[in-house]
Amino acid sequence: MLITDRSSGLLPLGSRDPREGGPREGGPREAGPREGGPRESVALEPSPLLDGLLALFESLWARGTPLWSSPREAGLDAVGRRMLGYAIAGCTDAAIARRTGLSKRTVERRMRALMDALGARTRFQAGLRASRRGVAE
Repeated sequence: MLITDRSSGLLPLGSRDPREGGPREGGPREAGPREGGPRESVALEPSPLLDGLLALFESLWARGTPLWSSPREAGLDAVGRRMLGYAIAGCTDAAIARRTGLSKRTVERRMRALMDALGARTRFQAGLRASRRGVAE
C-alpha cells in the first residue's frame, strides 16, 4: 500500500496465478509478482476507503514499538549525557562523581542504568553507542 499526501494511494491486488489462488484458469499465463512480471493495483482517490486505510495505518503506527529505544526516550537527562561524555573520555566512576557532584555509588548505579538503556555490556561499548546516537556531551 502506498499513500501520498493523504489524498491518493495505490493498493496492490493479489496475483492472478491460479497456483496462488487467483481467479484465472486456462488461457495464456501472465507472469506473477514473484517472477518479476506486472502486478495489478488499484489507484485510490479521496474516498471512505482511503480514509479507512489511513485510520488503520495511524492506529497500527500508534501501537507500534521501536526496534530499540534511545537514551533520550529512556529519560536520559543532562547529567546522564555528561556522565556518558566523561565515560567516553576514560574517566573512572570516582572522577565522574567528583565532576558531577554525585556520590560514587550514585554514579555506579546510573552508569549501569545507562548501559542497560543502550544495550551495552561494557562502559566502552556504551560510549560508542552513545556517540553514534549523538546523546553524549
